[in-house]
Amino acid sequence: MSLRDTPDRYGGHPDRDADTQPDHGGQDLIPRPERTPEAVRTALARIAPHRLDEMERHKEQAQHQAALAAVHGTTSKADPAFREGMNELAAVESEAVQAVCG
Repeated sequence: MSLRDTPDRYGGHPDRDADTQPDHGGQDLIPRPERTPEAVRTALARIAPHRLDEMERHKEQAQHQAALAAVHGTTSKADPAFREGMNELAAVESEAVQAVCG
């Protein structure tokens, strides 16, 4: 008996039952948000508002890491990427201070 002939734990056969899902006209049942930060934040607020703080922390961490990579990927302070990275770091720091202090 091959794996294809073995039912899954719910009694179905993945290869044979794949076409038994209802047709929704090619559209998602739950529309996916645009891939912009604001659209994702809005979608998350609707379906899992308790995770908004986690998303913000993740976003800030990603921005900080990107800025650090820009700074550390340079060879000197004269490199234009160094100044850009420092500006990004300053913006992240300013945003964090604003979020904490108001």
